Parts: sequence; C-alpha cells; structure tokens
Amino acid sequence: MVPDNAMSTLAVDTDKIAVLRRARRVWAIASVHGEAAQLAQLHGEIAVRFERGDRLVYLGNVIGRGGHALSAIDEVMAFRRAVIGAHGMFANDVAILRGAQEEMWQKLLQLQLALDPASVLEWMLDHGVEATLEAYGGDPADGLRAARSGAAACA
Repeated sequence: MVPDNAMSTLAVDTDKIAVLRRARRVWAIASVHGEAAQLAQLHGEIAVRFERGDRLVYLGNVIGRGGHALSAIDEVMAFRRAVIGAHGMFANDVAILRGAQEEMWQKLLQLQLALDPASVLEWMLDHGVEATLEAYGGDPADGLRAARSGAAACA
C-alpha cells in the first residue's frame, strides 16, 4: 500500500515537463526566434563555462520570426549533443521546451481543422510563423489561398 502523501508526490511529478536531476547550475536560453548566428555565438560563450553538473534548458521559441529557423534547430541539436557527450550527461539533462512559435507550428499542421483557417493563418503570420513556414519551403500566400478554399485544400 502506498501512503497518501506518496501518491500526492507522484501526481505532482507526472505534471512536470522536465526534471533536471542533481543540477549544479542551470543554463537557460530564452527565445532564439530563428537567429542561428546569435545562438551559435551564445553557445560558444556557454561552452567555455559549462562544467560537469551543469544542465541546459531552452525556454522555447527556437523557431519563428528570424530567417534561419532550420539552422537554429540544427544549432540547438548540435550543442545538445556536444554538451551531453563532453560532460557525461544524459539526454534528459537538456530540456527543450516548446514556446509560442513551436505551438503555432504544431497548430499550423492542423490548420484544416480550424473553424476559420484563413483567419487563424493570418493571425499566425502576424505573430512570426511566416519565417518558419518559408524555411520549410512553404509560401504564405499559397497557404492563405488554400485556407480560404476550405478544409480539403488546406489539408
């Protein structure tokens, strides 16, 4: 039998997004917004100071707005591999959280399910998804035309 207080602890743990165990310091990287060159520069600064026991968290919005979303994702993944490999870390010692830009990207993939896909897409374009859409070879004008044509064209 599990004591009542243990059950409440288990319930709380399942609600957590990430658990950084035995962290000495936590490096938190805020919104990147597709600015891969600036992220690479920041990674260079962190790399010389990163020590065993440190952990790394990306606070979301790796993509969006800036013109280099794919390069920013590649930079995050390369740095993640480098710090894990160099410092005896585990995969869960680096957390990559989803921000508004990643949420919009996920919703963009479900746009055909929206009640008014054109309005939703226009809002997303006004809030930075255009750069990521273009990075993946999409054309915002084509997307708007499809969104205005209905769910089948949008899908």
